[in-house]
Amino acid sequence: MRRFAVLLSAVVVVLLSSGIVISRLPVAAQEATPTGMATMASHPVVGSWRWTNDPQDPFPYTYAIFHDDGTYQEVGGHDTAIGVWQPTGERTAEIASVFQDINPFSDAYEPGTLTVRATVEVNEAGDAATATYSGEVREPDGALVFQSGQLEATLTRLTVASLGSQGTPVAATPLAQ
Repeated sequence: MRRFAVLLSAVVVVLLSSGIVISRLPVAAQEATPTGMATMASHPVVGSWRWTNDPQDPFPYTYAIFHDDGTYQEVGGHDTAIGVWQPTGERTAEIASVFQDINPFSDAYEPGTLTVRATVEVNEAGDAATATYSGEVREPDGALVFQSGQLEATLTRLTVASLGSQGTPVAATPLAQ
């Protein structure tokens, strides 16, 4: 048995020193997404969006960015949510995000979390989407304060053209000399 171990060790040392084992090992690419599913970078949800939220939502409009690395950021009123998203199909995705202020108004900060979970489906043109979402409000100790039912939103992709003109710029005033 000792003789086999010595022989095996010698073979491994020779192969490693010649680079044969390292350079000849078969490499198989791991499939990142199921067949037919868009990758994160090419998924049509990637980009900036205006959410038109359910009328029951304290902020009827929010703005969000779906980053191509799976991170998500949303701004609503005075608060910002940080989250993640993942593709669930060619034009569908799911989101989980967290706001850290449970007072929806800017008059006071109230510690806690609002966790929002959503599913999004982008239309074929890639310029609009629909979403179904729900929220869960918790105090800092984790106690559940409120849980919403399913709400709906529409999303509109932001483009330079969709932001349009913000009015006519004021003529520049010369600096006093």
